[in-house]
Amino acid sequence: MKLNLFRNAVLFLILLFSATQAQIQMTLPTISGKPGTEAIVGVMVNDITSYGVKGYQFKLKYNKEFIYLMDPQGNSGTISSSSGASPFYTADTRVDSSMIIVVAASSSKITGQGILFKLKVKFLKLGSTNIILDPTYTNNQFTDGTNKIAYTVVDGKATVANENTPPSFDAIPAKTVNENQELKFTVNAIDVDGDPIVYSATNLPTGAAFNPVTKEFSWKPTYSQSGNHTVTFSAHDGNSPGTTTVSITVVDVNSVPAITPIPDKSVNEGTTLIIDVIATDAEGDVLLYSAANLPTGALFDASTHKFTWKPSSTQAGDYTVTFSVSDGKLSVSTNVKITVVDANTAPIITPVPDKTVNTNQQLTFDIIAVDGEGDPLIYSAANLPTGATFDGALHRFSWKPASTQAGDYTVTFFVFDGNSTSTLQVKIKVVKVNSAPVFVKSMPDTTITVHNVQVLFKYQYKATDPDGDVVTFKLDSGPDGATMSSAGLFTWIPKTTQAGQQFLLMITISDGTLSETLVTTLTTSTVVGVETEEVIPVKYSMAQNYPNPFNPSTTIKYSLPKEGNVVLKVYSVMGEEVKTLVNGFKSAGVHTVNFDASSAKGGLTSGLYFYKLETPEFSKTMKMLLAK
Repeated sequence: MKLNLFRNAVLFLILLFSATQAQIQMTLPTISGKPGTEAIVGVMVNDITSYGVKGYQFKLKYNKEFIYLMDPQGNSGTISSSSGASPFYTADTRVDSSMIIVVAASSSKITGQGILFKLKVKFLKLGSTNIILDPTYTNNQFTDGTNKIAYTVVDGKATVANENTPPSFDAIPAKTVNENQELKFTVNAIDVDGDPIVYSATNLPTGAAFNPVTKEFSWKPTYSQSGNHTVTFSAHDGNSPGTTTVSITVVDVNSVPAITPIPDKSVNEGTTLIIDVIATDAEGDVLLYSAANLPTGALFDASTHKFTWKPSSTQAGDYTVTFSVSDGKLSVSTNVKITVVDANTAPIITPVPDKTVNTNQQLTFDIIAVDGEGDPLIYSAANLPTGATFDGALHRFSWKPASTQAGDYTVTFFVFDGNSTSTLQVKIKVVKVNSAPVFVKSMPDTTITVHNVQVLFKYQYKATDPDGDVVTFKLDSGPDGATMSSAGLFTWIPKTTQAGQQFLLMITISDGTLSETLVTTLTTSTVVGVETEEVIPVKYSMAQNYPNPFNPSTTIKYSLPKEGNVVLKVYSVMGEEVKTLVNGFKSAGVHTVNFDASSAKGGLTSGLYFYKLETPEFSKTMKMLLAK
């Protein structure tokens, strides 16, 4: 015990010292390419989850004679974008610029490790240049929203050469994982020549896997795989390979043995009680069993883990026996209460006949028992099917089998009088019957815009059948000209004569036997003109607000090639939501919405703001300037 306490104390001090020395490490990209080519590279960080980072700002310098750095026009796949912090780039479009400033902020913490943000590199002429943080720029920082956070930086380098350049990997920090804990990470390489890359991995530990398509490494080390492991990843462009190695440390985790719970026991005088003590150890260590506070006459066999006792006629009462299990390092104990009672007759349970019930049909029956001594009875049940319940107070079993639960079941009921337990098994046969299909996606009551040209409105209904049967769709009633495919696609081109009306849309789904009908109200707008140069847009877009700068109001215009749910919100530079302009179902076409800064919550000050359009298939964020 003293040795364990000393070891734990030393480990705590080591971890504490390591934690105080840790800080964020940022690695700038090292890459090469041919003149005139471009590449997207990532700026890497170690795991910054524990640092509370909510924003950052850095100025990168380089020699403009050889390269220039630009906005990558998208940061998907970065820990910044996944945490809601979209980087903002300045001085990134001028060929004669020798610097770029990157700023990002979020209302929530930026978490994880890997690519912090991306840059586009344009290779200009043969030669090389270092990529560094400008030492004269005083605003280089990570911040938690109030204070700066300490960090170190590893400089990068760009080389411009004519020969084939092997693919280069984004930096991958060393990994640490506990035994029996899953580790996943992805690798990524860039080929500046634009050649296709084939990925592979060698020295994979037993049980580890690498998917060359998704580039994901996954591994859940067993309790016998502690230690250091090195995995080599290769990226081949058809000419030469690029490689990188990742060091993985698997921490040895010793877990305390687990004893299977033992319920309190009750035994009559003169009756033998046997208790099997069962325990497991995650590391597979040899376990040592023991027992304490054994009553007179009781025995515990450490080799078979079996407790045996036949109380005498003078041993009525309550006893507590302690069972312990040790793996040689850690131990665990459990107390079992044993009640020895005078001879007692067990409760008598009224027989319950076997039951038959259909799927999706309610089955309810009561368990009735009597006790010769008039003792209060406690009811319970075991082997309950999924979804079934047993109310011990009402002695009532209830179950409505699902469509997938056809088959035979046996439920065991227990009645305890405080001394003895009686059991009853009831067999239940569940017969499969057909169930009606159900809608899983349906159009709500909707207002549809009627245009002065023919504009197709469509909506995809979805349904499922609990029994797995094929579901077909049928249009029972609706506006003139509307159609419904058997697969659930509703289409309609509203006529100008149908503007300003309401229609009841009745859709029926069927599995061939049973059906379900849904009624929706369609409301048409007055006739709306469509801009002749666009008619219905062929793609999603959002225009720059006008006027910009503005005070206090401005107009935002966006285009939808098809109907769907639309969300349009305004945010501050810190990522805080300022106002929701649109949140609902919109038809295809060109839409405009007005933003009045004076109506925003709390009032807005002069400065830069962002507005973001989101649909299921499209997302775009743009900047606007409020100038009071």
